[in-house]
Amino acid sequence: MIVSKRIDWIFANSYLKKNFSIPNSKTGYLLSVVIFLYGIIKITQVYLLQDKNQNKHKRIPDHIVIESAAPHMHLNYFRYFNTQKRNTEYLKIECFNKKQYSCILRLSYISIFKEFCITLKEIAPIIGGLSAKLKKKGFIKEVASSLPVFAYFVCLLRAMKKNNSNLKLFSGGAPLISSAAILLDIETYYLTHGFINKPTQRDKLNPKSSNYLLVYPNYTYIYTYSKEEGEYLKLFGICSSIRNFPYKKLINFQRKVIIFLNYTDDNMDQKILEDLIHIFHQNYYEVIIKIHPTYMGNFDKNLAFRDLVRFENSPDSSADSFIRKEQPEFACGWISTTLCEALNLGVIPICLSNKDDPLFDEILYPLKKKSLMWHDDKEIIKNFIENKNQNIHSIVKKLDLKN
Repeated sequence: MIVSKRIDWIFANSYLKKNFSIPNSKTGYLLSVVIFLYGIIKITQVYLLQDKNQNKHKRIPDHIVIESAAPHMHLNYFRYFNTQKRNTEYLKIECFNKKQYSCILRLSYISIFKEFCITLKEIAPIIGGLSAKLKKKGFIKEVASSLPVFAYFVCLLRAMKKNNSNLKLFSGGAPLISSAAILLDIETYYLTHGFINKPTQRDKLNPKSSNYLLVYPNYTYIYTYSKEEGEYLKLFGICSSIRNFPYKKLINFQRKVIIFLNYTDDNMDQKILEDLIHIFHQNYYEVIIKIHPTYMGNFDKNLAFRDLVRFENSPDSSADSFIRKEQPEFACGWISTTLCEALNLGVIPICLSNKDDPLFDEILYPLKKKSLMWHDDKEIIKNFIENKNQNIHSIVKKLDLKN
């Protein structure tokens, strides 16, 4: 089955069998009536939110940046495509804030209604069969709430493209508005904001690329932190141009270790953290703890050796920029993209998570192979920092070559 551009957001980040088909269902038409009535209410609501005094000839810049539910997910745009953060170069759309996106350009009610009906007509015959086939909890509710928003985004982006034919859309995924842009042949960039997770059905399906496809909106470009993630996406049929974020390995290193905290204490271990701090401090390393931008825990206040640590709370500083600034020999953390970024920069990554942590199975990146594991490789790490029996570059090269 070839997934239509109009409805591929329904399948976003899902495994589908290559011979996948959806039978028509009579219940689908009954469900469509409910979706239609609900959609009319939602369309009317967002239409009435529009500012009647909006300038129809408002200048639209080339770059459209999508902010989703998590406000940090689009920030790679500013790190790689607009380093000066010039407001004149981009327009931000908060795709979960209808009060914001409804006030960008004024749209006609008829155009939104027509777009809604066209898409519903495509969904109606298969919605019942699709619900039974995918077995997603809350699936009908999700389609009902997303469809009128999709219709609005199509109309909004169409009006914006009419204003400026050079539009490019950047997001940390945002499949609904990305699908709307792709439908209109707008260049789309998926800038991953962290590790790419496997779809949730992986445990039940144990998918093989010979039998399954991985469905994403057909982004023009997908940027990843690692080549392994890109290779997996290609293996499962993703046709987007997949690129890695650019990195240049560091050459000079300082006798420092950076520990990156997660946003919560739940999946971190304070005793391990204190053990690590003690060992590195004994060997004359400066120990730096980088606080997560959304940190909600207490490790920074309750550590036994907190007086031996330099705490850094700089939410606007990315892991990449912070590592380049400090030039440490080691970067430590739990299951986090920061360890991949460290290796990309030529810094030795140390993973503090237990190797049996189920989170390892949720990500595409082979983190256990690409890091020194504190539980298993502690003696190797101690030998290095006490005797320097290997150089940093040789350790990094070995980790780089592992698959």
